[in-house]
Amino acid sequence: MRNIKLTIEYDGTNYCGWQIQPGCNTIQGILESTLSKITKSKVDVIGAGRTDAGVHALGQVANFKTESNMTPNEFKLALNSLLPRDIVINQVEEVDESFHSRFDAVSRTYHYTILNSNTPSAFLRNYVYLFPKPIDVGIMNDACKYLIGTYDFSSYASLGDPIRNSIRTVTFAKWDLLNSNLSVLGYESGHQLIRFCIKANAFLRGMVRAIVGTLLNVGIGKIDPEKVKEILELRDRTKAGPSLPAKGLCLVSVDYQKQERNCLE
Repeated sequence: MRNIKLTIEYDGTNYCGWQIQPGCNTIQGILESTLSKITKSKVDVIGAGRTDAGVHALGQVANFKTESNMTPNEFKLALNSLLPRDIVINQVEEVDESFHSRFDAVSRTYHYTILNSNTPSAFLRNYVYLFPKPIDVGIMNDACKYLIGTYDFSSYASLGDPIRNSIRTVTFAKWDLLNSNLSVLGYESGHQLIRFCIKANAFLRGMVRAIVGTLLNVGIGKIDPEKVKEILELRDRTKAGPSLPAKGLCLVSVDYQKQERNCLE
């Protein structure tokens, strides 16, 4: 039995998330049905991260077992010819039979992007959260230091998350002003894209969007940076900020060996 690893890019706008759900259009479901057509046998696809409805991915990783003798490149060509245009296979590799895309991952990196403008974008509408008020990126970065380390992140998890262990290790968290020139889209000077990058061994459901909502409250002066630490210690989701919309969130990469890589690269 061969083990095939996929690196996948997708626009999550029209999907109920990664994981198969009854009566819902999901990334995992489409991949499994497409691979079953290609191999003419049932295929189970394992994903590294269960992205929620509307969340995007540039570097989702998955694997599946097969007895097919197709080469990795043949799999890539076949998949990309049959998959919807909003799902693309960027890389296909044959890996050791013991490889597990979820359990072998040592870290995941997510980006959340905000368009700081009072004018919406027709082009970016599915990939950014529009926020019109002035944002102090420096003070939000001051607050990020309270997220680095190993903590119980239940204050920043979706209510009802069935995960029993809410301990996670965050190794990097930072806001960055993007250098993108938005004038091509008709924006006036001063309108900016602001990106939050966070890297951790794993994430709780809704964790990144709740963290970003809380940090945004810091950025507009609603709460002090130190409040981020206090909320973390309370282990109470009701004390944190709002969970921002899924469309601004993207799974950028999944790492399988420890490496000193800046997640903003």
